[in-house]
Amino acid sequence: MSLPAYVRRRVYGSEIYQMGAAFQGYSGKFIRALSSLSLGIYVTHMLVLYAFDKVTVFAEHPVYYSVFMPFIAYIICAVLSFVIKKIPILKHIMP
Repeated sequence: MSLPAYVRRRVYGSEIYQMGAAFQGYSGKFIRALSSLSLGIYVTHMLVLYAFDKVTVFAEHPVYYSVFMPFIAYIICAVLSFVIKKIPILKHIMP
């Protein structure tokens, strides 16, 4: 263990364990599921953004494009990554 990690654990030990307890329930499972999809989201986000450029609704309204598009793209990429991880042959591409 490094010295800064030791000092942090020594000084803030109980507080760190209490913060870690917050991620034990349903929210912890959700965060772990999203973190397991992060590589797939990174790989597929440019494809999704390219597809959004072709959709006229987002191209005509820059407010929609800048406000809603990041959330929609993230959700689509996460679903796409989840589906790819469930296909037996393709799951080796995105671990």
